[in-house]
Amino acid sequence: MATDVWVVLDERQRLRWMFAPFECVGPLEFGMTHEQAEAAVDGMLQAALREGPSGNEVRADYWLAQRPDAGFSGPAVTVYYDRAIGLAGIAVNALRGPQVTLDGMGLVGQVPSRLEDQFTDYLETHNKDLRYSQCADPCSAQLGLVLRAQRAGDLVLSRPVMVAEGWADRCWDTTGAASPNRSGRPSSGECQPIPSDCLARGSPLCPQRPSISSISPFQFHWCRIPTTFACWGR
Repeated sequence: MATDVWVVLDERQRLRWMFAPFECVGPLEFGMTHEQAEAAVDGMLQAALREGPSGNEVRADYWLAQRPDAGFSGPAVTVYYDRAIGLAGIAVNALRGPQVTLDGMGLVGQVPSRLEDQFTDYLETHNKDLRYSQCADPCSAQLGLVLRAQRAGDLVLSRPVMVAEGWADRCWDTTGAASPNRSGRPSSGECQPIPSDCLARGSPLCPQRPSISSISPFQFHWCRIPTTFACWGR
């Protein structure tokens, strides 16, 4: 195994950023253009990959400056753009990204189960809802924050994704996330609460809904406990 691919930065080696929901992640402010984002991280990170034409970017990867002693490098931060919003999503790499804190709580490179417990307590204290993505990632639409997990060799560590307010209502929805629509926003399913009886095939309680048996298992969405949601593409 190419072990240098999975090297995790020590906390002392990481940049230190703070997350202000719907405002900024470190120097990156939601609503920025790609050029403004590049200028904001100048001297800390450098753009290594950009998707989309100039002035209408879809996403960009930012890498740490290459160090002579580093055997491998890669993205530290990935950003996503929306035509109507500008900078709309920020994902921080678990291995080499900045340590991003929310009211002192570290979000990057943490043991997922421990961070989930801390996050749950935080949401309860601040009277905010806890939701889960189809991949069982804890998240909060009221903060625009999803705590995803990323492989680090034989381990997994937390990789937070933070979004602008315009994306927050679907921040947990991973259906179609790899194929942005024309606005640049990851496509998502239309979520509706359904009674548990609807899980039966062809239930008359859901005459306007597609048969559950026809929905891909990847489209099932456990949004809010204990309510069950089913999602299907528009």
